[in-house]
Amino acid sequence: MMKIDDTRISICPLCGKTYHGYPALSRTDNRTPICPDCGVRQALSSIGVSAEEQEKILGIIHGREPERACGAHLGQTSRQDGGRQ
Repeated sequence: MMKIDDTRISICPLCGKTYHGYPALSRTDNRTPICPDCGVRQALSSIGVSAEEQEKILGIIHGREPERACGAHLGQTSRQDGGRQ
């Protein structure tokens, strides 16, 4: 059986970048196909994640190193009491 290559390249109407594969569905109108990254941004924004943090998360998704580690992965805390309760 022959496999059909159904790869489409699309342009995201929000960011203008090209993407391939399955689109995300825009949360603003529930109809417009957008790139997966803009879909992630919209989802994170809907739960109050800042734009700066969204970009860090997208960097992790794409395998890029975050600019600076927050220490959470090391079990460190940002609380001033050193994590003691």
